[in-house]
Amino acid sequence: MAHPDEQTTSSDALELRSLVLIAIRRRWIIAVACLAYVVANVGWVLTQPRTYRADAALVSREDAALPASLQALSGSGLLAGMGGSSLQTHEELISDPRLVRQALARLGVEMSEKDFATFMSRDFSINLPVGASVLKVQVKDENPGRAADYANAIADEYLEQLRNKSRSSASEAAAYVQEQLDTIGAQILETEEVREDYKLQAGIADVQAQVEAAVSRLADLESEAVRARAGKAAAEQSRGRYREQLEAIDETYVASSVIARNPLVTDLEQKLADLVVEYQGAKATYGPEHAEVKRIEGSMNQTRDELAAAVENLVSQTVEAPNPVHQQLYEDLARAEATALAEGAREQALQSVAGQLRSELSALPIHEKALGAMERETRLLTEVYIALFKHYHETKLMEIMARVDLRIQYPAEPPTRPTPRGLGVKLIVSTVMGLLLGALLAGLAEALDRRVRCDTDATEALGLPVLGRIPWLRKARRAEAVLTDPAYQEAVRRLRAALMLNLAGAGGKAVLIAGATNCEGRSVLAAALGESIAAAGRRVVLVDAAAESPTLHSYLGVEAQAGWWDAAAGRGNAASLVQATGKPNLDLLPAGSEPVDPDALASSEVARGIIDSLRATHDLVIVDTSPMEQDSVAALLSGSCDHGLVVVREGHSCRGMVHNLWHHLNHSDGWALGLALVAPRGRTPRR
Repeated sequence: MAHPDEQTTSSDALELRSLVLIAIRRRWIIAVACLAYVVANVGWVLTQPRTYRADAALVSREDAALPASLQALSGSGLLAGMGGSSLQTHEELISDPRLVRQALARLGVEMSEKDFATFMSRDFSINLPVGASVLKVQVKDENPGRAADYANAIADEYLEQLRNKSRSSASEAAAYVQEQLDTIGAQILETEEVREDYKLQAGIADVQAQVEAAVSRLADLESEAVRARAGKAAAEQSRGRYREQLEAIDETYVASSVIARNPLVTDLEQKLADLVVEYQGAKATYGPEHAEVKRIEGSMNQTRDELAAAVENLVSQTVEAPNPVHQQLYEDLARAEATALAEGAREQALQSVAGQLRSELSALPIHEKALGAMERETRLLTEVYIALFKHYHETKLMEIMARVDLRIQYPAEPPTRPTPRGLGVKLIVSTVMGLLLGALLAGLAEALDRRVRCDTDATEALGLPVLGRIPWLRKARRAEAVLTDPAYQEAVRRLRAALMLNLAGAGGKAVLIAGATNCEGRSVLAAALGESIAAAGRRVVLVDAAAESPTLHSYLGVEAQAGWWDAAAGRGNAASLVQATGKPNLDLLPAGSEPVDPDALASSEVARGIIDSLRATHDLVIVDTSPMEQDSVAALLSGSCDHGLVVVREGHSCRGMVHNLWHHLNHSDGWALGLALVAPRGRTPRR
């Protein structure tokens, strides 16, 4: 018993062999389908108008960083949109169909939805090579000048939108700073008036040097605290705006984020405040160059670094698949949150030190104390005003410059050469696709082909064994081949041996040669088989019962005279109509006159009596009949004959017609001896 793996391997080999045989048998279908597909595809490519591709290159600016004086406002978010973005982000934004439509509209180009979709999918592309710093806007068109205009228009439109965004962000920052300038300017005037009024009422002309020094230190601390508070307020305002922008982003491109406060920040803020208090006290006592003062200053710097590191870890959840724009907003939001926390901690520390100085000033006379407070507030407001005034002019400058982080490296020029058609690649792809199409059509043709293709088909159609394979002979050569063709004679001898072996076991003398259609080689096989059996010493008579176009007499070189149909119609004695063929032991009963009703004659008792009389005078009676597609003579005579031999032509006989022939023949046990399979000369038998 074969191992299962061996059976599987053998089955796979048979399947592969079957596929190869189908491909060989249907090679012309595959070749024609492949050639037609290649010609059609290449022809379609050649008939398409030539297109030209124009490239407009955008490159990142090397001077894209903000001025150092604007880093605080940028970190707080007031200059959002003025910073740099990655080229991947620009690639996403510049591919926006709305931007492309606006660019084309500026050129006065209007497209339908279908044409615009075709333009976006086929003619427009953004090329960003991996690791490169150049972004190319590529447009293809039949007109080279139009392709260059479209590419330049899209690049210019995108840069203009970037400038508008930068200009809008700078305008928002300038408006905020202007609002703060107006508020602080009014506060300075009000504070000056109050101080002057107080001096007049109290009669005080000047303040003591000790008060001036203490007031100066306190003013510096509170000035820093106010700056910290202003920076915190600006950062909180930017944080709110970033949250609103994040909510407006399309959620299909954005992942959620959660911002949480680091618990270490509070401890570090308190530690920094204590160190600032200690530092101010030591500085007042020992001077700024004292070793103790330097030590405290080093501790303060270390605490600030730790606080900054803790603040950088505010974002507790990151974006899994970030939209570049959404990610940029999150980074700005994180920076704004970190700035707010740092400025808050700094404000608390400065207020703590200022509170200690206020305690020291509480011992001064009440008038000097009041004047010191007024002087301190005036100086504080003046310093803040100067700083804001400087920021205001810088933001106005940025508004005028409208800085963006991209520039056109070189504009698109009308190309002089059309885009290559890529015929080599298309030819290869078309050939592969054509072969696949041809294979599909070959498989379909094979599935629809009902002709007998091999021994297995013939056996499955009738359930009969194949007794012999006979080479197919062209009609013009049949008469000569019966006598002289060695291969044909050898095949007939093998068939004779199998037939006589079966007859020896089954008995009987009358054998019917039946076929389903014309051009199966039935009559020539009957003549050759009769001659071969006669040459072996048996007395054989060939009966030509073909109702139309009988041919046995021509194969055997006998004149066409009265015969079978005449005897069946009662116009002669069958024994007297039998003719000698000139070959030993071989006689012929020719067809004779063409019958009017062959079915009625074949089913008559006279026909049965003729065959019985021939059995008595000969060792073997071989009856050749018309094909089943012409009449029912074979089916009607099958009951008068002892056995039958069915002739099937490989690649010609239809399985349905062969099955129909078998359905009408005699089905008694042992009647059918087997099949004679007529196959093309030289073809290897296939199972």
